[in-house]
Amino acid sequence: MQEFSLESFPRNLRDTMHKVGITSTAFAKEVNVTRMSVYNWRAGRTDPTLIRLFQIASILKTDVGQLLNSQRQ
Repeated sequence: MQEFSLESFPRNLRDTMHKVGITSTAFAKEVNVTRMSVYNWRAGRTDPTLIRLFQIASILKTDVGQLLNSQRQ
């Protein structure tokens, strides 16, 4: 059974952005947020809204479950 957690989000976001090859600046522009927002998400300081989380998953061509999966390899 998969475990989901916002605590896993920062690591999974960093890993997925790296895998896709998108910079924080380009990603911020795609998501329509500031680069500081992306930095804070990646650092685990803040969390995106639920709607933004679905937008992030769409841009990164993944699903929300993968971004929140605490068992992700």
